[in-house]
Amino acid sequence: MKKLSSITLTLLIASSPLLNAAFREDVTLHVPSEYATIYDALYDLDEKTISKDVLVTIQIADGTYNFNSPIIIEHPYSHRIQIIGNTASPSNCTLNFTGQTNGIEINTGIKLVDGLKITGTAGFGSGIIVDRCSMANLGANIEVQNFEDGINASNNSSIVCNGAKVRNCTRFGFYAWVGSSITAENSLAEYCEYGFMSVHGSIIEADYSSCKNNNIGYKSVHGSYIYCKHNTITGNTTDYDPLPNTNIPYYGSFIGQ
Repeated sequence: MKKLSSITLTLLIASSPLLNAAFREDVTLHVPSEYATIYDALYDLDEKTISKDVLVTIQIADGTYNFNSPIIIEHPYSHRIQIIGNTASPSNCTLNFTGQTNGIEINTGIKLVDGLKITGTAGFGSGIIVDRCSMANLGANIEVQNFEDGINASNNSSIVCNGAKVRNCTRFGFYAWVGSSITAENSLAEYCEYGFMSVHGSIIEADYSSCKNNNIGYKSVHGSYIYCKHNTITGNTTDYDPLPNTNIPYYGSFIGQ
């Protein structure tokens, strides 16, 4: 059997397509100056690995970007990816989703999403949904409006979204479903059917938040919890269901104040 020299092995390793398709240092992908759309930037990442301690940033310039299908995050190294718009003025960087679609779907987690205003067609989809046992961090400069649900953690997923603002959703502003958790301190739910909704063994922590002008402010069912101490609560048709610090109705659910 023919043996390869160390020099030959080095050359083979250096020319390996898999090895070359890797990020070994922090990099920023600019939309739209380098990539026409966010889809294009994510597609370019599909066949690449991201080395440990490396951060890939998808930086979106100011503007309004229209979509008719969701932005899907499913990269195996998505915990090393962040999507950033304008953190000083999120409304200057708007992602507008038309039709019956979600906005951003996160199925493998993400390091950070921040500086974006995400708008939809009232009555359809979730502005941001984190699913399939995933984790996501949303920065304090996220605004979501005009979806069925604003920020949605489903199926044993977890979202940290302190400071997020959700408005004008036809069902839930912040929605934790089936063993999921949302940490949404200093956040806002306004003009939604339900401001904060926790279902089937889920938890929402929303201390120091504002819950305004919703039909129902806080609702917890089927063994779930909502914590909402020191909140600003005004203009809701019903503030709590069940009442705070009671856990008899709705199969052991609890709203703590």
